Amino acid sequence: MWTPSQDTSWGIFCLFLNPLRLLAHYHRVPRPSKRIYTRESEFAALVREHQAGLWRYLRYLGCERALAEDLVQDTFLAVWKRPFEDRGPEAAGAYLRRVAKSHFLMAVRRKKTRPIVHSLREADRDWCAYVGQDDGASYRAALAACVRQLKPRARDGIERFYGANETRDQVARALGMQPDGVKSLLRRAREALRTCVRRRIST
Repeated sequence: MWTPSQDTSWGIFCLFLNPLRLLAHYHRVPRPSKRIYTRESEFAALVREHQAGLWRYLRYLGCERALAEDLVQDTFLAVWKRPFEDRGPEAAGAYLRRVAKSHFLMAVRRKKTRPIVHSLREADRDWCAYVGQDDGASYRAALAACVRQLKPRARDGIERFYGANETRDQVARALGMQPDGVKSLLRRAREALRTCVRRRIST
């Protein structure tokens, strides 16, 4: 069974998705027209198929780990109460993202915060472009291979800062560097990874 702990490298993956700014206005989710499932077993299959991708999508929007877990549960609870039209896995994923995004926006409003994303439309476009049909597996495989090619200090810094969510000061202490030096190290590593990933994906 998938758990968020299996996605410790997701922060690194999100480096290469375009930076976005979330629109302030709320987009309502249209009312579904008919059920996509008729039994609890079918609903459980829906959860198994989409929960990991939905959690990653919320993290991509800037949602904190714990909140993302809560919003995934809220999303599936909402669609259990108000099922949607069956148009295949891709359409189901798109609908679930819209529901999750609505819950995320409501959470943002309650906390009066402003996630660093650009627009909801661009978020969906970029997500589909980078993640695609395989839930980003090919992209993550390319990224993992590129991370392994980094020099040890750069790799350690990237994994600590983006994978373990350590602060720049914490990374600096672990690597025996100054915080400004870590900033430069991470910038160079990001540029190297971006070039490497794009080269691998395009071949």
